[in-house]
Amino acid sequence: MDIGDIEKGMWVGFAQGVGKVLAIDAQNNTVLLEERTSHYQFSAEISELIDELQIQAGCSKYG
Repeated sequence: MDIGDIEKGMWVGFAQGVGKVLAIDAQNNTVLLEERTSHYQFSAEISELIDELQIQAGCSKYG
């Protein structure tokens, strides 16, 4: 996944589940995420994110 493809508010997958992007730090190639169920907030490297179209809000087609 590329940092340019990420937008604030989008849902992304990561090893432990799914989270919402709260902030993007392009300089450090990281994002601040909020885990979907626990609402725990943490920073993650872009390389840790999983590009899965089916978790995107409003997506009617699967990749």
